[in-house]
Amino acid sequence: MPAFPQTAGWGGLKFFGRISASISHELKNALSIVNENAGLLEDLALLADSKGGLDIERVKALSASIGRQVKRADNIIRNMNKFAHTVDFEIKTFDLQEYLELTAAVSARLLAAKSMTLKVIPAGQQVSLTTSPFFLLYLIWHLLDCCSQWPGPEKSLDVSFSRDGGVISICFKGCMTQEPGFMTQVMDGDSQALLTLLGANIAPGTRPHEMEVHIPETPPGV
Repeated sequence: MPAFPQTAGWGGLKFFGRISASISHELKNALSIVNENAGLLEDLALLADSKGGLDIERVKALSASIGRQVKRADNIIRNMNKFAHTVDFEIKTFDLQEYLELTAAVSARLLAAKSMTLKVIPAGQQVSLTTSPFFLLYLIWHLLDCCSQWPGPEKSLDVSFSRDGGVISICFKGCMTQEPGFMTQVMDGDSQALLTLLGANIAPGTRPHEMEVHIPETPPGV
C-alpha cells in the first residue's frame, strides 16, 4: 500500500471547511422553516383558544411542511456524516456512484448559487474502485467548481462514469472545455498533486463541452 503523503493539505482543509459550512447553512435553513411553522401552529392554537374553532387544513399544511423539513434535515445530516467519514481511511474500496451522488448532494447549494444544476447518470452496473475517498471527492469537487465558473449554454452538468479494463472514466458534460482559461484553471491549485496521488489524468471528452478523468481501479503501488 502506498504512503499517501500530506499533500494538498491547506487546499484540502479549505475544501473540507467550505463543504462543512455549506452543509451547516442548509441545516440552519431547514431549522428556520421548522421554527417558523412551529410559531404559526402556536398562533393558530392561541386563535382557536380565544375565538373557538381551528383551521384544520392549515394545521395539516403546516404539519406537512414541518415533516418535509425534518426529512430534509435528516438527509443533510446523513450526507454530512458520510462526508466526514471520507477521512477515516487513506485507501478504501467503495461504490463510485454512491460517492459521486454524495459529492453532488454536498455541492448542490454551492452550484445553485451559480444557477447550476448537477445530475449523476447511473452506469447501469456497479463500478467500484480502491483509492482515497477524500482526495477523490476533493478532485471531483474542484472540477465541478471549475465547470460552474465556465458553464455551458444550458448551465447544467451531467456526470457519468464507466469502467474499461482496469481504468475508471468519469465524464463531466456541460462546461466550456474549449475556452483557453478553462484547462488552466482545472490544472491550477492542488490538481497536479491530486492527480499524481490518485494515479489519474484529465483529458478532453470525445464531444464538445466534455471533460474526462481517468483513474485506475487501484492506486499506484497497491
